[in-house]
Amino acid sequence: MNRPYRIGSALVLEWLFARWRYPLRPWLAPVLTVPLTGSCLASVHGFAQTPHLLSTVAFPLVVAFGFCLFTAYRLERQQQQSPQAEHGR
Repeated sequence: MNRPYRIGSALVLEWLFARWRYPLRPWLAPVLTVPLTGSCLASVHGFAQTPHLLSTVAFPLVVAFGFCLFTAYRLERQQQQSPQAEHGR
């Protein structure tokens, strides 16, 4: 997965994650982030007239979904640990 796409995915994911307070937030954020950023990736490849567009974009989207799940899990754990750290003082 290229660096700008990974950074864009992480920014969108963190933005969504910070604004939602749902119990399914670690799953919903990646499910919405990957199609949003993936459509941008597919559009760029479409404008460039990349041959075999679906096979070109499919693997990065699968990797992006795994990356977004990992990032959402990490953000969820950080948020769960931060109130505990404040109570420990």
